[in-house]
Amino acid sequence: MAGSNVEQSEYNNTEYQRAYRHENSDKINEYRRKWLAEKGYPYRESGKEYERLHPTKAKARIILHNAVKEGIIKKPENCEECGKEGEVIGFRYDDNEPLDVLWVCRRCFYYKNKAKQEEVNEQRRYVG
Repeated sequence: MAGSNVEQSEYNNTEYQRAYRHENSDKINEYRRKWLAEKGYPYRESGKEYERLHPTKAKARIILHNAVKEGIIKKPENCEECGKEGEVIGFRYDDNEPLDVLWVCRRCFYYKNKAKQEEVNEQRRYVG
């Protein structure tokens, strides 16, 4: 019974926040503009640095994002690895094939990425 009250409370809070943002969008946007004018754009700089260090990954991410946005690729509702419902992330085995993705939840993405990194490290041991 307590679980349903918590869920209802979270739902009401989310609805309230959406309504507030909708009704006060001008006020919120003005606040953001002022904040960014004072503090600058720190995230933009870090994004550019990432693109400079990892150009293939950055390009693959943009290509996939645009394909999903244009409807060329449809994001599934469930993780293709464990079947969990919710937000899924595109996992690429090869950044040179940006549209060849496995749609996984954050947990599966973490473990897939970890396994991929261990494989790369193992190959480096034999080469180097």
